[in-house]
Amino acid sequence: WSLLDPSNPQTGGVIAAFKGASPKDSDPFWCQFNPATGAQYEREVHYHFLCDEDVDTVQPVSAQQNSTNDCRYTIVWRTSAACAGGGGLGGGWIFILILLGIV
Repeated sequence: WSLLDPSNPQTGGVIAAFKGASPKDSDPFWCQFNPATGAQYEREVHYHFLCDEDVDTVQPVSAQQNSTNDCRYTIVWRTSAACAGGGGLGGGWIFILILLGIV
């Protein structure tokens, strides 16, 4: 994970990245091939958690597939859990950690 805006750690939000295994040959939804290795690129999802103190849970904002690599996705959420200063693990952070553990 990292900060979406390192110059604004209080309300800048958080990004978490997940890389999965490369698709199998039998997968009809294959990824582009890496010219250096000849293997398919891994699937990759970037979760952007935007700080929004008015959202107690997690609210979806958008989901996009990368236009140059079909196996890269960005999912954007609004949540107060991405705001600094709560102290300790609140319910929002627990939700985010469980979500990332499932994916």
